[in-house]
Amino acid sequence: MKGEEIKKVLFFFLTFLCFIIMCSKTSKIIYPANIMPEILNPKAKLVAEILFPISPGEKKSFYYQFAKGDTILFNAWTVKGNDISEISIIKWPDIPIVSAYGIRELTNKKIFVEKNSIYLFEFKNSSNWSSKTYKFTLHRVPTIEKYLNFSTDVEWITTYETTYVTKIESILVGIDTVWEDVVNTQRKISAGEFSIIEFGFPQNTAFWAYWIGVGEEAANGLKEMVSKLPEAASLLGISDPVVAFALGLVPQLFSLNKGKDINYEFYTSYFDVFLKGEKIITEYGKRETPKEGKCYLKLDNSYSILTPKLVTVRIVAIKLKYNYQIHQIKIPQIKTIRIPKIPKE
Repeated sequence: MKGEEIKKVLFFFLTFLCFIIMCSKTSKIIYPANIMPEILNPKAKLVAEILFPISPGEKKSFYYQFAKGDTILFNAWTVKGNDISEISIIKWPDIPIVSAYGIRELTNKKIFVEKNSIYLFEFKNSSNWSSKTYKFTLHRVPTIEKYLNFSTDVEWITTYETTYVTKIESILVGIDTVWEDVVNTQRKISAGEFSIIEFGFPQNTAFWAYWIGVGEEAANGLKEMVSKLPEAASLLGISDPVVAFALGLVPQLFSLNKGKDINYEFYTSYFDVFLKGEKIITEYGKRETPKEGKCYLKLDNSYSILTPKLVTVRIVAIKLKYNYQIHQIKIPQIKTIRIPKIPKE
């Protein structure tokens, strides 16, 4: 290997080594934790000596109270990390006394206390990834005899702050019963034939009633029930016997024991038969299901060889109409607040 090449290799090696040394020094700076600042005043009383870790982006606060005439001696320094990102001393509630940024230490900072007060000592680590360790000491030098043994512990008062949030609510104020014709028809079904009636239920159907009758006599018998409805039906404005039956105002509908007959089947769109009858003259009833989707009624006269049939079909849906009123209500939100109690002089 030539001399020039050896020099280049050594140059790059030494440069890399210096880079590694510099990184190791700057990435983790550690200072002694047991260093105590020199406090020259013999009357100084130790209030606090605290060593604490602080995570990236974290803020830590310490509260102490001091007496009128005190002189506060404050020292803070970095034990682990390159600096104290931010340090603040605030006379509670919001009077800034000291603010410092990016310092390794703050030495023998003196603060004179004019009257009994509370002070907040606040530290912050602005690093996004590195934890740090800080330490601080706090002394007080009293000058008024009655405050020589003054307690620096802060007493906290718990208060409750109530605010109100407006919320819009729908309140149910009543339910109206409404009826609606679903099927009201007559079908003439020839011998050997059948007829299918397609129908659906209105929204909010709670239950429904049906009546099937074969022949003129059955149809006329149902009509004649109108004049025999009870007074309660009249008060509600009901003149339809099937509606009155659905609402329980009459116990039964017109029926015949003799006459022409028909077969029937109720089924859904999936051909699921849920009700059927064979060779009925009149038939009626109430149902709670189904009450949505398409349904079908098959009237079957296929078993009859010669006789056509006239079939009357009534289906009535009973709907529940919910009546709401919109109200603005105020909902209390209670927040617990801790407030330091200012010491009396």
